[in-house]
Amino acid sequence: MMSSSSFPSATPARSSQLATVLRVTSGNFMEMFDFFLFGFYATYISKAFFPSDNEYASLMMTFMTFGAGFLMRPLGAVFLGAYIDRVGRRKGLIVTLALMAMGTVLIAFVPSYASIGLLAPTLVLIGRLLQGFSAGVELGGVSVYLSEMATPGHKGFYVSWQSASQQVAIIVAAALGYAINVWMAPQQVGEWGWRVPFFIGCLIVPVLFLLRRSLQETVEFEQRKHRPSLGEIYRSMVQNWRLILAGMLLVSMTTVSFYLITVYTPTFGKSVLKLSTVDALVVTFCVGISNFFWLPIMGALSDKVGRKPLLLLFSALTILTAYPALVWLTQAPSFMRMLEVELWLSFLYASWNGAGVVALTEVMPVEVRTAGFSLAYSLATALFGGFTPAIATGLIELTHNKAAPGLWMAAAAACGLLATLILYRRAAVEGRALAHQRATSLTP
Repeated sequence: MMSSSSFPSATPARSSQLATVLRVTSGNFMEMFDFFLFGFYATYISKAFFPSDNEYASLMMTFMTFGAGFLMRPLGAVFLGAYIDRVGRRKGLIVTLALMAMGTVLIAFVPSYASIGLLAPTLVLIGRLLQGFSAGVELGGVSVYLSEMATPGHKGFYVSWQSASQQVAIIVAAALGYAINVWMAPQQVGEWGWRVPFFIGCLIVPVLFLLRRSLQETVEFEQRKHRPSLGEIYRSMVQNWRLILAGMLLVSMTTVSFYLITVYTPTFGKSVLKLSTVDALVVTFCVGISNFFWLPIMGALSDKVGRKPLLLLFSALTILTAYPALVWLTQAPSFMRMLEVELWLSFLYASWNGAGVVALTEVMPVEVRTAGFSLAYSLATALFGGFTPAIATGLIELTHNKAAPGLWMAAAAACGLLATLILYRRAAVEGRALAHQRATSLTP
């Protein structure tokens, strides 16, 4: 995946670039690791903090709490994003990691509902809100940092590692879940075993702080002569509201498909398809590996052929195949069918995302690059992706159609297709206007 042309030819420079990518994405790994754990262990969390005689109601309360964290993302994008655009990428990324760590510790150590009553779900909700506020700018901050440190002609490849680091989090979380379910009795997992990965996450935090503290500020940011005030940043965001809205539609394809094939997969496999927990976790593990494989490849391909062709192709493929694939799976559920379908959806997601995230960094004005990117991404996650597990669960209950989540993914792909047409039409118009302006200025 990392061809010799992907990094500078000098060995020290190449090592430095690789080390920087590792340091900046390590915190992103932690952000996503905690988010995934909440989805992976939704069934156990629902019993610990949201007990109910109705399994559907208990699970929905858990997923609504999971989704509530995403409602904080736009606030994090606006306030923390403006902070990063004002003071720098490095300082902002350290702040986001600190906030996420606080949320992680809170969720890991909260006693169950049986021990402290309503205080338990309240504290869990606060933990999710802290995580959401932090994550609102984490993805944007990391993506912008990678785009600004990328070597010429390889921006798509570099930015793809933001999403690739999330896949490592999936792989690690799924592997831990598999080990816990193999080594522990179901009763032990339900009582306390599901907390073990959260404890491990708490132990990882100090290492990540050390890695992030060694980050250098990006050269592009340091060379900017004008550092906009917070007021200027907010005014620019208001002026560019159409661009942010189009960016939100673009990201909807990414965030819906991502949470559908990762966070929701263990619950879908166990509760809907009635497969074993181990089978569902193995599929999730394979999806993480597949995503990790395809993301940098498609990011690099977008550097060669352009973002637009990939975005058009894979949004169209998702619209045409997402629902039929799930219909085929639900007609005769099995481990192999679930694996095949999830790997196909993984290919669609990673191919789209490899071009989509870097495209969003490119269309945002430089003075609000982090805040604008983060707000568009956070709005999409808050309105579409974050509630995907809850929406998928609700659609199945409402329609009695186990394949209904495929319709939700196809709808998100339609939004992505529309946004691609809007953004690149806008870019073409602005390009022609700029060319005309330059030609006019050169005319005697």
